[in-house]
This record gives sequence, structure tokens and C-alpha cells, in this order.
Amino acid sequence: MPYKVIPLSAIRIEALRDPILLEGLPGIGLVGHMAVDNLIKAYGARPIFEILSTEFQPISMVEDGDLRPQRNELYLLSDTSIPRDLILLFGNAQASNPGGQYELAECSLRLAKGMGCRLVITLGGLKRDSVTPTPRIFCTATDRELLSMAVSKGAGILQGRVFGAAGILVGLAELMGMSGLCLLAETPGFFGDAIAAKAILLFLSRLLGAELSTKELDAKAKGLADALEKMGRGIDEEGGRPPREPSTSP
Repeated sequence: MPYKVIPLSAIRIEALRDPILLEGLPGIGLVGHMAVDNLIKAYGARPIFEILSTEFQPISMVEDGDLRPQRNELYLLSDTSIPRDLILLFGNAQASNPGGQYELAECSLRLAKGMGCRLVITLGGLKRDSVTPTPRIFCTATDRELLSMAVSKGAGILQGRVFGAAGILVGLAELMGMSGLCLLAETPGFFGDAIAAKAILLFLSRLLGAELSTKELDAKAKGLADALEKMGRGIDEEGGRPPREPSTSP
């Protein structure tokens, strides 16, 4: 077996409240990754499983001075302010090849389904060529009812393809008798787009009927917005504006 599941803490499955699997692995702009990282830190989510795999790249990551292997993790977020429990799929890598992507996705889905999960929501970034001050959210889903619900909350309908875990998890969820929804926020693809990550959490708040905390993202999003504003001003001052036409006399 190319992966190994390590239990980290005990779970009372009968106590879970219709849990939702929420994916936030690294991807375009780290949008989903930053959004789920915010939830883990803001609510003190508890790690319940660690998943190691030979399909990750053969490198280890330095995290706060500690050397850790590439891995995926499942966290449990249970808070009375949120009507349903969240099983958070987080990690520092995605599998390096298609076979590994499918195997790890199936592993995560089986673990979540074993905890009573019936709905999978994946989060990610949608690459745009320009910066959007207020990123729009686009969606695709396994059924019309779920799609209509997301659209009613303000999402646009996604066209094209969804790569990586964000797409595979939703596709496999349907095959495993679960519903799936993919939410993508517009991003220019900056490494660590806190503005898009905050936008996708605010949309998720409307979808879940709960005011999800964004406190871990607020300062980062403001810092990025300020930096982009300064960058824009600098371009204008250094020649971004078209030159004036010379005056002429009759």
C-alpha cells in the first residue's frame, strides 16, 4: 500500500454532527490551504489522522525549525457556533503524480465517510491575469440542488476543468455515494493570496449559515491589499499613465 494512515486522537463518531469534509491542500495561490489553516488556528481544530505516502515528493519540509515529511492530515473542528462539524483535510503537499492523487483522495474520502460524512466541499484558486479587489467565487457540484444552493449565495458557475485534489475529491465523492461541491476564488496566483482565501471563507459562511472566523487572515489580507495598492501607485508614477499630447498653436 503506497500510503499509511496514523490515528492521532480518538473520535466518538456517534457524537459528530452530520460532518462535512472540507479540503484545503496547497494549490493555486494557496487559497484553500490558507482558508483551512485559518480555521484550524482560529478554532483550535484537533488533528485526528495523519496520512503519509510514497507518492509525495522525496523531500521534507521545515516548519518552525522542525523537519517534517510531506503529509496530509485530517482535523476535527467542532464548535457550537457552526451548525455542522467540519473534517478539515489539510497538509503541506499534494501527491506528485495522478495515481497518487487518486489513492490519497480515496483514502481521505473513506476516512471521512466512516465518520458519517455525506458532503465534500473543496476549496481552491481560479487563476486570473489581473488583480481583483473583491474576488468572485465560482462553483461546480455533483448535483443540481447543491449547485443551485451555491449560486443562490452569489457564486458563478464554473466552466472548464478543475485540477488536483479540488477536482478529484468531488468527482470520487459522487462515485462513493457522497455529494460534492467545489468552490474556487479568483486569484492572480500570488503565493499566499490571503484576499482570495478570506473571500472564500466569507462565502462559505453564507453557505453554512455561520459566521466563520477570519481573524488569522485579516492582517495578511490587509497587508496584501496595501502592497498591491502601493504597487499600482508606483506603476502610475513611473510611467503607467499614457503621455500627454504636446500642445499646438493655430
